[in-house]
Amino acid sequence: GRQARAVQPDLVHAHGQVGYTVGAIRTGLPHVVTVHGILKIEKAADDDAQLSAKARLRQSLWTRLEDWCLSHAQHIVVISPYGKDQIAPRTSAKLHSIANPIGEEFFAIEHVENPTPTVLTVGWLTDRKRHALLIEAVALARRDIPSLELHIIGSTPPKEPGYEDELKQLAARLGVGDAVRFLGRVSTDDLLSEYASATLLAHAAVEESSPMALAQAMAAGLPIVAVDIPGVRHLVASGETGILVEAPEPAAIAAALVALLRNPPRLAAMGAAARAAATARFTAE
Repeated sequence: GRQARAVQPDLVHAHGQVGYTVGAIRTGLPHVVTVHGILKIEKAADDDAQLSAKARLRQSLWTRLEDWCLSHAQHIVVISPYGKDQIAPRTSAKLHSIANPIGEEFFAIEHVENPTPTVLTVGWLTDRKRHALLIEAVALARRDIPSLELHIIGSTPPKEPGYEDELKQLAARLGVGDAVRFLGRVSTDDLLSEYASATLLAHAAVEESSPMALAQAMAAGLPIVAVDIPGVRHLVASGETGILVEAPEPAAIAAALVALLRNPPRLAAMGAAARAAATARFTAE
């Protein structure tokens, strides 16, 4: 706040609903806030039983800060219809709907021939993303498509240090330890390479506002299989650019994966439709 007042900018743009945003609002300068996720809902999606008292207190403070920021902001950028629906009752700010833009490099991806059918998922290695569901689904799908692989991109946040080991143990118990590859945090070039060689993207999170990975996959021309939650419905047109799975169950996800992987023409058509939708909605222009 002090730095902003010293500079006296024409406009302050803050991201999120905590520290920097509080400072931006308290300057009294014209400001706009971009909200990327709804903290109150995201924190509720975490497993409180596994959180320490200190962590629960921190979550409570975050959501109180969010309430303060939303009630005092003048202008708020919302990145999805779902986010707008959640924010509108909590603020008197003017709302501006602007989707997250996707870099040109994702639209420029050219797919490479990959003889191994590959399901890609991208995101933090955290229980809220429900990677276990995807591992279990791939284990079931391999009964019909034995060469199927799952590539997981993402690192583990400090609050869940043992989660990756748990997932690896699950894959081993299910007999798919060799088919599930944990790639960790990757460079942009490696991420682009994974999108280029993947067959489709899968996503099973409990809560999202507008996951960048899905928009990136669409730009790359990948069909999407995702568990149906409010924060992904504006991205995936079920039956056109991918499949939204109603039940967050391994068997339901596996059925969707097998249905697409066994139908290459439909897979290709969905990928083309996904890229067209991304081009219309997510370029910087």
